[in-house]
Formats: sequence, C-alpha cells, structure tokens
Amino acid sequence: MRYRERVLSGLLALVLCVLSLAFSYIPGTYRQYTAPDGKTADAAWQLHTENETAPELMLEPAVDAALTAENSETTGRYLVWHFVDTKARGYELTLRVLHEGVDEDVTTIVPSGSDLAVTLLPEQAEKITLTGGYGLADSVELFSGEPAYVDSKIPMNVPGLVVMLILSAIVWYVVRRWVLGGKSGKATSSEMEADAPEKEMSFFIYFDFAVASGLITAGILFLMRDAYGFNRQLFAYVYAALLAAGFLGIWGWKLHKSLKTEGLFLGLFLIESIMLLLAMPIGHSGFDVDTHYRFAIADSYLGEVYATQADEMVMNADLVTYMKDNRITNLLSTYQLGLHDDVYLDHYSAGISIAHFPAAAGLALGRLLGLNIKWRFLMGEGLTLLLYGVLTYFAIKTLKSGKLVLMMIALFPANVFMATNFNYDTWVWGFSFLGIARFIRARQEAEKQVSFGAAFMTSACLAIACIPKQIYFPLTLIPLFMPKDKVKDRKKYVLACILPMALLLVSLLIRGTGAVGGTGDSRTGDLVNPGMQLQYVLTHLGTYLVVLIRFLGSFLSWDFFKDAVMYFGNLGFADLGPVCGALMVLTLVAVFLDRGDEYKTVSDWKLRVYTVLCYVGTAALVATSFYLIFTPVGLDGIMGVQARYLMPLVWPLLALVYTRPCTYSVSVDRANIAGRDVSFHKSGSIGDSRWILIFAAFQTAPYFAATYQVLVTRIL
Repeated sequence: MRYRERVLSGLLALVLCVLSLAFSYIPGTYRQYTAPDGKTADAAWQLHTENETAPELMLEPAVDAALTAENSETTGRYLVWHFVDTKARGYELTLRVLHEGVDEDVTTIVPSGSDLAVTLLPEQAEKITLTGGYGLADSVELFSGEPAYVDSKIPMNVPGLVVMLILSAIVWYVVRRWVLGGKSGKATSSEMEADAPEKEMSFFIYFDFAVASGLITAGILFLMRDAYGFNRQLFAYVYAALLAAGFLGIWGWKLHKSLKTEGLFLGLFLIESIMLLLAMPIGHSGFDVDTHYRFAIADSYLGEVYATQADEMVMNADLVTYMKDNRITNLLSTYQLGLHDDVYLDHYSAGISIAHFPAAAGLALGRLLGLNIKWRFLMGEGLTLLLYGVLTYFAIKTLKSGKLVLMMIALFPANVFMATNFNYDTWVWGFSFLGIARFIRARQEAEKQVSFGAAFMTSACLAIACIPKQIYFPLTLIPLFMPKDKVKDRKKYVLACILPMALLLVSLLIRGTGAVGGTGDSRTGDLVNPGMQLQYVLTHLGTYLVVLIRFLGSFLSWDFFKDAVMYFGNLGFADLGPVCGALMVLTLVAVFLDRGDEYKTVSDWKLRVYTVLCYVGTAALVATSFYLIFTPVGLDGIMGVQARYLMPLVWPLLALVYTRPCTYSVSVDRANIAGRDVSFHKSGSIGDSRWILIFAAFQTAPYFAATYQVLVTRIL
C-alpha cells in the first residue's frame, strides 16, 4: 500500500472511532418535570360537568381526565403536561382559556414526551377548553407555582459502543481492502513524488486565488455593511461565485490533466453546495424537513432517543423554523431556537432509517463537540451533501466515457439544493448513479468478464438506492441485461443480481401492505383512505387508467421537468426563462458528444426497450402510489407528485438509450516538437478534455443566477 493510502486508512480508522463514540455518548442534561411538591387539589377546581360555573375540560373524543389546582393566591398557574401514551406522539392539543368573559387565549401544545410541556395560564380563568384526538386520561393537572424538575446525566450506551466499534472494524477492512486496495508496505520515493510538481503548483495557485478573493470580498462587504452588521450569508454567495470562476479557469489551464471530469464535478459541487448550506436559513428550506430531521435525530442515537425543545420545534414544524423573507428575521428565528437548546426534554424510542444515517452522523458529531442547534443542523446537512458528492464522484470516475452527461445531471441546480437539505432523495440518486455507472463500465470493457463479486456489488448499489423508495425497484433489473459472453457462469451471475433484489422486494411488500392498511398522508385531510382508494381503482380500472395516462402526459412533459431542474423547495422556483431550456438542451448535446468508441458495447435493443419502459413504468408506479396514499378517494386527478421523483430515472435513460460513439479527430501533417518534425493523428470523445469546460461553465452560470433569484433577492 502506498504512503497516501496508508494515511487515508489511518484517517478512516480515526473517523470511525470518533463516530462510534458520538453515537454512544450523549453530553448534556436530561430534564424531567414533575408537579410541585406538597400541593393538594382543591375540590372547587375539580372537573364537574354538572357545575356550570366551574372550569371545564372538553375533549374530542371524550375521555376520562382530571383537572386539579391548589386554592392559592399566587399570581400565576401552570399547566403541567404528563404525557402517558407514547403512541400519540406528533398530534396537537389546542388549549383555549377564556378569562373574564371577554378575552380568549389560544395555545397549541404538541405532546412530545412524558412530563414535558409547561404552559402558564392567566390568573382569572372562567373556562378552560382542551381539544385533541387522543387519550388524555390522568395526564393534565393545573397547579399554581413553578413545577419542580430533576436534571440527570445521560449514561453512555456501552453495549452500543462495542457494537459500533465492531461494525467500524468491518467497514474499515472492506474500504481498505476493496477501495484503497494494494498490499501494505513502505512507499518508494518515486511513488511519493509521482506527478507532484505540476499538480502542487496548480493547487497553490488556486489556494492563493481563494485567499485573495476571499479577503477582497470580505473587505468590500464589510465596508457595505448595514445597521445589522456584516452580511455573512451574502459573503458566502459572492465568495463562492468567485471561487467557482477561479476553479473553472485554473482547471482549464492546469488541473484538467490530474483532476479529470470527476475532479471538476467534485470541486464545483462542493463550492456550490457549501455556499447554499451557509447562506440558507436554518429550518424548513427544503421538502418535509420536519419528517427527515425526525428520522435523522432517531438514527443519531443507539437505543433511546433524546431531543431538546429546539429539536422538537424543528420536528414539529414550529413557525419559528420556517423561512422568513428577510435576513434579520431569519437570524432572530435561529437565535430563538438556540434559547430552547440547553437541556434534553424528550425521551422516546424510534425506528431506524438507513438513508438518514449520513445526516445522523453529522448530528451525533455535533453533539459530541457540544455544538448548538444551528451548527448541529449544518453538520447534518453537510454530511448529507458529502455522501452525494462522494458517490457521484466515484460514479463519474468509474466510467470510461459518458462522464460529462452524469456531471451535468448531478449539478442541476435543484439537485445541488436537495443535497444541502435533510432528505433521502440524494441517497437514492447517489447510489443509483454508482450502480448504473458500474454496469456501464462492465459493458464498456468488452474483453473483460464480470465476476460474481462485481455483479453483486452493482446490484447491491441499486438495491441500496431503492431502500428508502422501493418504488424504483425496476432499476434493479438493469444488471440482468449483461450479455452472455461477459459472464463466466450465467447462473451465478443471475444469483448475484437477484439476491439484493429479493431482499428489496420483500421490504417493498411489507411496506406496501402497511401503507394500504394505513391512513395515508394526513396533509390532504380526512378524505384520504388508501384501502378505499385501492378498492376504487380495482372497481373503476378503466376510469383510473384514463386519469393515469392524462397525468403521465403532464408528468413526463418538458415543462413539468423544468421543476426538477430549477425548483428550490420553500425558497421557490427560479424562473430564468429560456436559460432553463438551454441547460436541458445542453445536457442532450452532451449525450450525443460524450460517447467514446468503447460506448458502442454499452447497450443493445433489448436494454434500450427496457430502459424506456422502466422510465415510463416507474413514473406510472410513482403516480399510482400517490393516488393511493395522497389523493382523496375517487378524485379525477393525482396529487402530490413532484418532478424530482423523475431524477433517478433520467440518468439511465440518457446513458443507455443512445450509445452511438461520437469522436473528434485532430490531424497534423508536420509539427515541430522538441526540435523534431513529426506527424500525428489523434481521435477520441470530448470526455476528460478541455471541451467539457464549456459545458461546466454553462452549468455553473445558471446555478448562481438561480440562487441569486431565490436566495439573494429574497432573504439576503
């Protein structure tokens, strides 16, 4: 193993050990609220439905409950929430307090754990109404005075730490053996000095440019600061634009020989995504951040889950976590979150979502370092985007040609935005990119046969991609289209492909059965019923097919797909007019130009037909799933489907349907090289050449134009 790989192996071991500790050790305090000591209930405040003058507790549906208070002349009373039923988490309780027959205070309480919420009530209260859709038996008490609480340290999960260390050792061995490769040994001086001078000079040039442009940008914005001080978010945007321009220039001048297409992608992606990460407000900028943050929080613990009140505010979509239309209000919202982040108030059990593990690792590391909610949030988003960047980097690196098309797709502005938010879409995209790239590389190497292990890894990548969204399972069938002469043992190859696929299909059946028997998505109201909707589809199949075909005509249209390119979630849609269409046309141009001679063996007519059917068929499955779980029963339309759901299908469509090689040629009859007259002829695709700099520049410019429209003009 060379010196560089030994260093990387050591760093990986260190990171895995730190992660194991982060998931097992929870620094901080867990606070449990209790009723004030020595308080006795006053019968005058007992709940009596026959006494119209007494405060009453109204529940929907009605359940047994008790409302008690001490007859005291203190200035305030507190509602102490003793939460009993952990299955009712996530529902809301509405508290209405009518005092002196005139004013009414309305408060929404979100139960989130035993002995959690404490709400001050007005002193003169004539009527107290509580409404909620779950059992509150013996869970509400009204006391005067401050409730007591007990602070305790959270013990380390020692068994969990041992398990994590064992898993880390396995991961370390696999990465060291199969990714870093090679045998251990001392590096020779020639290995350590290989291709160093030119590469190091290029990096030093870019480093100097980065420092100089950063200082100039900071100085200009510091002189232009407003009454609220230095605008750090605007600095991130301007500085990133300069870094991207400088990186493109230096890559075209020097770095293209060493970084190749995958290096160009990773550099641009990190610049663009980190800018967006630092410039966006903390909270609900993306899609369903509350749900994905809840999954990430649960994954960041081994065993019992703990959460601060600030965590609960994000998970329950509190208004303070939503994006505001100016920088100062967003900063104040982040400050408010920080005020509720001092102790852990919630304690519960939860399941595991493997697709949220990268974000969970960021949250766990943030906890270990003692960071507040803002920086924990950013670390969770940061590791999410890092996974997407690394997977796509290796997918591009895997290909012999066709790299440019994947780079263009991965750098769509909306895709970069998704990577900077809590989500599982980028998990699906990253692993599907890598799985399809491995399949294409295997077919590009016409003389090399595919081993059992290589086939299993390709199929496993696609199966892992589909874990959070099993609806994309048709992608896992693509490896079965490997030509017979490419495999030594056809039966073993098919077995390697089917094993991951079978596990995925079992989980799909379990999840699908549960969804049909469930209540559906509550965001569209009580009219959603998956069981009744399925019965409606089966009894009105012709009617539904008309609805589906009409919807697919819109879903698969050019106009609808523009949302997948320029939609920034709660930041809005970047309407750049013809620029968006030009970006998609440029991607199609790359499909025709980025095809080397080795690409002619990538596909055949069977695979092309299946790829098109996979694109249309999976789109139909996505639409049908939303018709069942999101659309009211019998509605003449399909609700909830977004253009981003097409993204895992775009890469195989563009990579596998058109495979005709396209090469350029350069002929020079006589040239003077090193004092000698020579003749030469060169041919090849535009992949890994300076030509891709044009595509990268036209990809980067719309990104910064779009983010300027949805970010700078709105909230910075």
